[in-house]
Amino acid sequence: MKTPIFWNQKQSIISLLLIPFSYIWLLASFLNKKKPKKFDIPVIKIGNVVAGGAGKTPTVISLTKKLINSKINTHIILKGYKSSASKSIQVKKDLHTYKEVGDEALLCAACATTWVGKNRSESINNAINNGADLVILDDGLQDESILSNLNIIVFNGYQ
Repeated sequence: MKTPIFWNQKQSIISLLLIPFSYIWLLASFLNKKKPKKFDIPVIKIGNVVAGGAGKTPTVISLTKKLINSKINTHIILKGYKSSASKSIQVKKDLHTYKEVGDEALLCAACATTWVGKNRSESINNAINNGADLVILDDGLQDESILSNLNIIVFNGYQ
């Protein structure tokens, strides 16, 4: 997925007139910001800073395999892009379809215990209750409600 053309265009008069409102929005969001939740196990967030396929999920899978080979019980947490799951569920590749949990979750479930749900904190708690030593959040960098021990940014060299 390429970045939209308008991201690189010169600013219009309207966008300049809206700048004061952006500062009001920034102040309001700063005042409304909650303290991120800390968990009893390490949390790794993997994400990117550009729109589209930078390779987050393959990075998550590769890192997870290395951690599991090091005898670290690693669980993967996803929101489940286009999934119908509202509550946190453990993905079973033989039971769930891509419509229920998303295609990336099925890929991840092939190598590690994987949780999908709109509420990442709930998924992390489920992982902890099921013996996780560490969790990896796929596309987790935009979620400021969870404190992480390590952030990994994935870049696509073509964008």
